[in-house]
Amino acid sequence: MNEAPASVAVGDFNGDGIPDLVLANRGTNNVSVLLGNGDGTFQAALNSAAGTLPTAIAVGDFNTDGNLDVAVVNEGDNTVSILFGNGDGTFQAPVNYAVGSNPTSIAFGYFLSEIPNAPCLAVVNQGDNTVSVLLGKSDGSFFVTHPYPVGSIPVSVALGDFNGDGNVDLVVANNGDATVSVLLGDGHGDFAAALSSSTGLSTSGFPLGSVAVGDFNIDGVLDLAVVNGNKVDGAVNVLLGNGDGTFLPVTSYFIRGTYPTPVSVVAGDLNGDGIHDLAVSNLNGATVSVLLGNGDGTFELPVNYSVSATAISVAEGDLNGDGNLDLVTANQDVSAVSVLLGNGDGTFQAATSYSV
Repeated sequence: MNEAPASVAVGDFNGDGIPDLVLANRGTNNVSVLLGNGDGTFQAALNSAAGTLPTAIAVGDFNTDGNLDVAVVNEGDNTVSILFGNGDGTFQAPVNYAVGSNPTSIAFGYFLSEIPNAPCLAVVNQGDNTVSVLLGKSDGSFFVTHPYPVGSIPVSVALGDFNGDGNVDLVVANNGDATVSVLLGDGHGDFAAALSSSTGLSTSGFPLGSVAVGDFNIDGVLDLAVVNGNKVDGAVNVLLGNGDGTFLPVTSYFIRGTYPTPVSVVAGDLNGDGIHDLAVSNLNGATVSVLLGNGDGTFELPVNYSVSATAISVAEGDLNGDGNLDLVTANQDVSAVSVLLGNGDGTFQAATSYSV
């Protein structure tokens, strides 16, 4: 059976200090953990049940027991599953919370200033154009607040302080109207009405994918990178922040290759110069594109690295303990992950794939 992994994240799930991988598998309604060996290689998958059509995954210690847990968005039954970690790479039976229609993306953070260690989640609901907020307690339970309207056909959510007030805000990429929505947080679990900024693109020609957050021009204000998955000339679009939850007009960086279809993006320092870079997984191109940052909000041209087919999700972490960021992709059609070990200068070794 094709596990059809749809999302990948990095965390230490057995407490040995070595990064492991966790994937949400749409084809088998479960999550897989691949325990790391510390040298960038991984063991066979350990599987635990989730909900129906798990699509996205977030990692955190939700019940403060010292073991990493996961939250999984289940598109097929409109729920979020909380799976408490056993500390050995396996999880307890899922605890489910109802959210909106067709949830597709999730982000984990701390929204409550008065309870700084309370875990919270934000979930994008594509079917009803909303984002759901789940406010957590230290025991791992959550309270689902009322949904917040965003743009048309939201597809991705990320967190950051976009107006510099010290509170966590939400940003959502909206496929239907080619916008990003910022919902400014008050620090008490509530959010203001969405502020909309255009990505400057045709909604039919450039369907939006995931959104990543970073200070790309080192001005102390958070910026955004949004991928747009047109098969012919898909792009990474950078929106520099104004510091009030709005953004400057978009600058596009086009992905080279044959029908690349970029779908997922992460921001991190891939060459050790203290400047945010971008890594993008390309669904049809079976590649990862790396765009090195210049520190002024601009980026170098993308450099492509081959992975297994249908790279639907990308994550980053130091997987072999050498101090350099590495990349990993979830490859949906071949039930595998691809690991690209970083050389520390923004280049990467040839991908190694592991079955899920």
